[in-house]
Amino acid sequence: MIRTWIGWSIAVVLSAPMAFGAPAQGDDSARAVAALFERSCVSCHGTGATDPRASRAWSGASDLAATAANADQVTPGEPEGSNLYLVVDYDDMPPADAGGPLSTEDKATLATWIREGAPALAPESQGSAETSDIETQSADSEDVESSQSWLQARGFRWLSHFHPAIVHFPIALLMAAALAALLARFSSHEGLQTATTFCLWMGAVSAPPAAALGWLLAANSSHRGDDLDLHRWLGVSVAVLSMGALWIQLRRPKWLLPILFVLAALVGITGHTGGSLTFGPTWFDWPQ
Repeated sequence: MIRTWIGWSIAVVLSAPMAFGAPAQGDDSARAVAALFERSCVSCHGTGATDPRASRAWSGASDLAATAANADQVTPGEPEGSNLYLVVDYDDMPPADAGGPLSTEDKATLATWIREGAPALAPESQGSAETSDIETQSADSEDVESSQSWLQARGFRWLSHFHPAIVHFPIALLMAAALAALLARFSSHEGLQTATTFCLWMGAVSAPPAAALGWLLAANSSHRGDDLDLHRWLGVSVAVLSMGALWIQLRRPKWLLPILFVLAALVGITGHTGGSLTFGPTWFDWPQ
């Protein structure tokens, strides 16, 4: 009789948390992520944001359910497959003027929430989201580190930051070479031929390192998808064709002008795709 009573007592104690609605782990992570978004994201990405770069991809930063349902932002259960996590893991967001990159603990919090299926807040938890937090174990911090390729080594990651600076040399110089060659066709001024040669050689020499650094930057940024792949291969095409233009100038100079025009068009398309990746496809739209 006593043993039966003790057994029932233990069962009641163990089942009490479920009977009285103890908070689930997913709700803890949801409250923590809601507080994180409110602290670091809503000011730029909320529904009232006016910056087109900030609001274009994520206007529901204050709505966990909407964010979790956005397949372009979150893949439930897969932090490394979720753009929302990648942009903070690679320190692309938040920018320096909005508080700078998230801490390791905040990244782990976001990864935990996505890994748990990106749960939304329970109705009774909505009001306490801003003041809630979640304890992060050191193991969680290690778990959020995605497997890195050799392109993501620290030295290569640093070198990749030079792509935006170097890429402007082939863009300007190769287009200038095409313009100088066109003017030289209708003018006998020797300086135009010299300008064509100088711009072509300098642009061609700078194109391969610009393309290589672009591949490094792609491996060390949050951008993913067909648009990125198109931009990378267009960059390689510019580098290859610019070297071919050098050979044509030396061996088949009569073909140089049409080749330079094709090269200038390719440079323009490549630059446009790169700008769309950085600023969004609506960057050149007329302001509303």
